[in-house]
Amino acid sequence: MKLKFTLSRPATLIEGSEYLMKENIEANQVPTLVPVRFVAYEPHSAFVIVSRAESRQRCSRENLFIMVNGGIE
Repeated sequence: MKLKFTLSRPATLIEGSEYLMKENIEANQVPTLVPVRFVAYEPHSAFVIVSRAESRQRCSRENLFIMVNGGIE
């Protein structure tokens, strides 16, 4: 028995909540997901501020995901 998860883009980001950020999005690279914590929205809604390993960075909102339980296989 295995739990099945899918990735989904959150409709709303909650300050202090954890999300998965997609990295290595260049052509011919396999994307990786790293855990980050949402810090704040930017004035331009396409970008947000997240923290990772005690540092803050700006990222595209479309690169943030949550895991959704897809049931049991």
